[in-house]
This record gives sequence, C-alpha cells and structure tokens, in this order.
Amino acid sequence: MSPSSGLRRARSRARHREWSQGDTLPEMIDNAFVRALQEVLSGLQKAALDAGELRAVLARGGMPCTVGELEDRFKRHLTGLTRGKEPGKVRIVLE
Repeated sequence: MSPSSGLRRARSRARHREWSQGDTLPEMIDNAFVRALQEVLSGLQKAALDAGELRAVLARGGMPCTVGELEDRFKRHLTGLTRGKEPGKVRIVLE
C-alpha cells in the first residue's frame, strides 16, 4: 500500500482494495474506478491539522470575534499549512 493510501477517500480505498486483491481488472471499468485509480497514482500529500493548534490559531487576535475574523484566521492557517503543495493533491488530516 502506498504512503498516500490513507489520504484517499473511503470509497476510493474500497474500490482499490476490491481490484488489488484479484489478479485481473474488473470486467466493468466505470468512472468511479478510474477516479480511484487516478487518486492512487496521483501522489496525494498530507497536511496535518492539529486540533489544539487550530484552537490556538482561531483564538489568536481575541475572542469573541466576528464570523469574518474567524474565517480569515482559518484561511490564513490553511494557507500556511499547505504552502508549497498542490491544492488538488492535499488531503487535510485532523490529528
């Protein structure tokens, strides 16, 4: 199993598990199968989001705050967390 396999969606992991346990590809190759295979081969990247750190980041600047302020803090944190990574290949994991 590849290091990025834990980052794929559950449905994709199930599809991959189905065909990887056999010796041949499924008779019917549908779009879901193709997407699952693309995810396996795409090199997904993990971005770990620590719950304690997130709480501190969201509270930085003071609480209570407006919805807009909270959104800005969250977006800035995600931007920093994913800097240098291709957004379409990043999978956020809550730790």
